[in-house]
Amino acid sequence: MCQDHLNIMTFNIRYNNPGDSLNAWPHRKEGGMTDLTSLTIASIREGLAKRKFSSLELTDAYLRAIDIANPLLNAYIVVTQEKARDMAASSDARIAKGEARPLEGVPLGIKDLFCT
Repeated sequence: MCQDHLNIMTFNIRYNNPGDSLNAWPHRKEGGMTDLTSLTIASIREGLAKRKFSSLELTDAYLRAIDIANPLLNAYIVVTQEKARDMAASSDARIAKGEARPLEGVPLGIKDLFCT
């Protein structure tokens, strides 16, 4: 049987219905720092370049968001957390060496449309 697979998907969902389990999902952290999942790609690139956060921290934030949202949305069949974390760590190493590519460290969602 063919199943769709997603490695990691960036999404930003806000529910305001008090009955929704995502209602308490924080969009801002203490101290006024914006939740990493609400940053634009330009802000992510700048933050990574200035080492305000790492790709691994960013990836973990998106993986937490998926863990919170997926029971409600059922958007993912497979989330390859360890692969995403390994790829983020590799991106952090390239950034540290000054070898970053244009979108280095930015989380990306890939939908597998074919049986694999």
